[in-house]
Amino acid sequence: MMAAPDTVLLVLTTLPDAQSARDLARQVVDSGLAACASIQAECDSVYRWQGAHEQAREVPVLLKTCAKTLPRVGGVGDEPPPLRTS
Repeated sequence: MMAAPDTVLLVLTTLPDAQSARDLARQVVDSGLAACASIQAECDSVYRWQGAHEQAREVPVLLKTCAKTLPRVGGVGDEPPPLRTS
């Protein structure tokens, strides 16, 4: 089921540090892709990556946006992945 374009959504993402979180927050708010970005306190994240258990300090950011801008929010701050040489 697709959400109506004006449906308000809350997006959760994490960044590796506070400066990255501030940069992303400013970018999405300044561009109009989010009405608000709330930077949360640093936390420990535990996850699996490429078959291994990992743990990292991350900064969660909550983005208040709407369904029509969500596809563009997902691409903000993306950089091309590093090239694999093997």
